Amino acid sequence: LAAQIQSTEAQIASAQARMGACVVQTKPRRRGVPCAILSMPRRPQLSNFVYGELTLESLARLLARARIQAGSVFADLGGGAGRQRFGAAALVPRLRRLVGFELMEGYIDDARARLACLASLGETPDVDLHHDDFTVASSAHHWTSADVVLATSTCFDQAQMVAIATLARNLRPGARIVTLDKLLPAPPGTFRLLACCHCRGDWGPALGYIQERI
Repeated sequence: LAAQIQSTEAQIASAQARMGACVVQTKPRRRGVPCAILSMPRRPQLSNFVYGELTLESLARLLARARIQAGSVFADLGGGAGRQRFGAAALVPRLRRLVGFELMEGYIDDARARLACLASLGETPDVDLHHDDFTVASSAHHWTSADVVLATSTCFDQAQMVAIATLARNLRPGARIVTLDKLLPAPPGTFRLLACCHCRGDWGPALGYIQERI
């Protein structure tokens, strides 16, 4: 166990150094909402578009519980500027592909800038970035073919969660989906809960649920 902890700490330190070389300064935009909105007593109706990402340490913990490994396809739903997406690539060498969905155009631009920076450092992960709605059936096949899916769902509304749960039934048996603060509202017998994990994002503490397609 001590060796595993040391290995994880080394992975996080290495990933932090690599990600730190390509810092993208995300700012509140006309088509975006800052993550500080989470602390407001009464959130506006656009709360499901709040921007916030997990810390690298929390991401590492969740990915380990989701049993991600080299050769996996990782999908990030609502991934913003890509810190989680590219963090996964830094934490788990030789991922086969990264898939990202983001509706807010400014953050897609930030993700492209980060990808270009990584390429300039000699790191060229296979990345599919989609400026699209991940709850639309016509585009969902891009993420339902993944081995591990992360939905930063703390502020997602019930309609979004139902849409994700419905589309996630197209995941292959054994694929994992990680949600934050909300379980998938899926029919019995479609997913099993593998683990719960305390984690932290820009907005504060969260609870991660790792669920496996049956």
